[in-house]
Amino acid sequence: MKIIKEYVGFQEEINVGRFAYILHLPETEYVKGVDIDDNYLLKKAVHFSRIVLMGESLLQKEQVASFLKKLKKKNNDVKIEIETRGRIKPLGLSSIDITYNVSLLMADSNVPFNDRVNINVISWFVESEANFKFYIHKEDDVDEVSLMIQRVGIPKKLVYLIPATNEIKSFVINQAKYIGYNWSPFGERFDINDD
Repeated sequence: MKIIKEYVGFQEEINVGRFAYILHLPETEYVKGVDIDDNYLLKKAVHFSRIVLMGESLLQKEQVASFLKKLKKKNNDVKIEIETRGRIKPLGLSSIDITYNVSLLMADSNVPFNDRVNINVISWFVESEANFKFYIHKEDDVDEVSLMIQRVGIPKKLVYLIPATNEIKSFVINQAKYIGYNWSPFGERFDINDD
């Protein structure tokens, strides 16, 4: 499996503060990463109660599925979270309990709607009760989220608004409360080796 970085740290969003073994995988096919043997990763991952795959791990869906199946055989109690952009449907993972955290791109990403939102794949993630994260930079972003979730059929209970700056934090919290969304803080992901 190609890995950019592996570390032990704490979740910053959704499951804030949860201690985890974190594998950061390449986010695009253009980022290479380093091939790391599954057995090396398994020897480390098996000792943790939570593992988080960052980046776009579903670009390597066969390798990820193989690794996670081996991990669950060795530690059936491990909680697994996969971060994704929600453009690729997971394969071979239906027998494993996984929490998917889907970060959908907003219009200000300058990526055309059909290139950032695949309604069939999003529907699969909705059925899997994935968490849908939206980074809010300006007040109008909340309206865009509401329109997008209505268009693609995401229930409010699965939506997390994440303030991208401290300046918009209270607005985001108030909007989440008023509309019925969840909210999550946005902060730095700390490696336990950081000073």
